[in-house]
Amino acid sequence: MPKRPKSFSAKSIDPCKLLTKEQQQRLGLDREPSMNTEGTDKHGNYGCSYLRSRSKPSFSYLAVPVPQEGADEWLKGTRAVEVKHVTVAGFGAVTTQLGESDRSCNTVVDIADGESLDIQFTGVTKGAFTHEQLCEKSNEFAELAMQNLMKQG
Repeated sequence: MPKRPKSFSAKSIDPCKLLTKEQQQRLGLDREPSMNTEGTDKHGNYGCSYLRSRSKPSFSYLAVPVPQEGADEWLKGTRAVEVKHVTVAGFGAVTTQLGESDRSCNTVVDIADGESLDIQFTGVTKGAFTHEQLCEKSNEFAELAMQNLMKQG
């Protein structure tokens, strides 16, 4: 991973405050962000859901700060997913997908040594998004989120 412009502790990130109201509207979201009440990843970390469900195509974003694992874990080749190295707001990151039939893409941003911010985009309306568009959407959210975190200091 490239040198990050700044480090952030995953535990200090409120995943429901990653985007401004204006940014949520720009992304087409039509529901207030809501914190999940159960762990949403293999480590039991909580995430925040951002939804568009009142109009089609329906989609969702899930933002999960992960204090137990850096984005570089995905580059080790030990997971059955397609992985691509990307840059998000100057931070090293990876996109991960299960394959062509998958309706989601994750952008995992390297925020500190051994820590990451995982943004998942899911196209709920079947066939509404191409394989590439899924990752474009997760990257777009991740870019906005990291820009906002940088502004907050």
